[in-house]
Amino acid sequence: MTQVGTSPGSGVYCIRLAGIDPASTGVIATVDYFEDDTTWNPKGSQAFVDWYSPTANDCPAGDLMVVTGVRTVTASGTGDNDVHVVQNTESPEGFFFIVP
Repeated sequence: MTQVGTSPGSGVYCIRLAGIDPASTGVIATVDYFEDDTTWNPKGSQAFVDWYSPTANDCPAGDLMVVTGVRTVTASGTGDNDVHVVQNTESPEGFFFIVP
C-alpha cells in the first residue's frame, strides 16, 4: 500500500497499492470499535465498512474503494416503540484492513 485517501467527512476511502493489480485482489476490512459510532443499546447506531469491488468507482483509477458509514434506526412517533425507519449514511468510521 502506498496511500489511503478520502474526502473529509465522506466515508469513502481510496487505497492505492504498490505492485498489485487491483482487478486481481480485494480488501478484507472490519470497523474499529474504538474509532467508530457503534453504540451498544437497544436500537443503537451500528458502524459498517464495505469494500466496493468494481475497479471503476469514485476513486482514482487503480485504487481500491472502501465505504464506511453508520446505520441508525428511528422508533419515535408511535406508541409501540417499534423500529419504523432504518437508514444507512456514509460517514467516516475507523477501520482496519488487509489486502490478500
